[in-house]
Amino acid sequence: MKTLSKISVVALGAMVAFASCKKDESIDNSSTPGNTSGNKSMKVRMTDNPGNYQALDVEITSITAYNSSTGDWVELNGNAQTVSVLELTNGEEDEIAFKSNLDAGVYTKVKMKFSQNHQLTLNAQASATLNTSIIDLGLNVGATSSTSTSINDSVIIDINQEVSSSSNASVLLDFNVAESVQEDSVNNDYFIDPVITYVEDEQTGVMGSIENDTRAAVMFKSSSNSSLTYSGFTNENGEFMLRGMVDGEYDLTIMVDEDEDSSLNSTYSGSTVIVVDGQITNMGEIQLQ
Repeated sequence: MKTLSKISVVALGAMVAFASCKKDESIDNSSTPGNTSGNKSMKVRMTDNPGNYQALDVEITSITAYNSSTGDWVELNGNAQTVSVLELTNGEEDEIAFKSNLDAGVYTKVKMKFSQNHQLTLNAQASATLNTSIIDLGLNVGATSSTSTSINDSVIIDINQEVSSSSNASVLLDFNVAESVQEDSVNNDYFIDPVITYVEDEQTGVMGSIENDTRAAVMFKSSSNSSLTYSGFTNENGEFMLRGMVDGEYDLTIMVDEDEDSSLNSTYSGSTVIVVDGQITNMGEIQLQ
């Protein structure tokens, strides 16, 4: 991708979560009066840690879940919907699927089917290069490496959720915008190859902001495990939040968008943060000058 030359060398994450509530609703494992085994629910939520674009609208045509106990695929949402992914930042979530009266069992997969109708709004730098700001994206599932299983126009994500007479299921998925949006350099065009993962521990992570509402990439690299890295972009207010992290000590690197204030350091490193299991560590405002 060309949209952010100083940052494109890093594989940067973007979260998209799929569920039945708005904004950071906690998982409900309580039983509901009158419900018996087989009458519980599953919700799928979407959240985002943004990529370096102005907007990304994706159209999802159906969402199903696999009950490994019965061997059945269950439709959670069969209606086409457009999700404005980059509006979901800093822990905000949007409901994309909900199913009540769900059969009890262990649900191990979620399958999302996509249309060919997606739209990307580029930032100013890329828009000037292409003489356009809005691009219609086609779907090319499996065109690039992915952490999820790709089948034709669908992506299958491994999950682990149990539905019983005393527990509902709530699924948070991570839609990686930066890795999902790809550029076809031959045709000078863009397409989408959805990269989506399951966030097992949504209560552990880190948040913060960068001075002057700075747009930048943030990358947290484990001090003890060089292969363990989490990354994403700040939003329009310079804020970021990463969830689903493994607890431990991380070194922070910040790479500033080249369209930002030139007085700021283009690359910043040195801060460390301790991520504690079950907590979202708040780093506060980070100074780059």
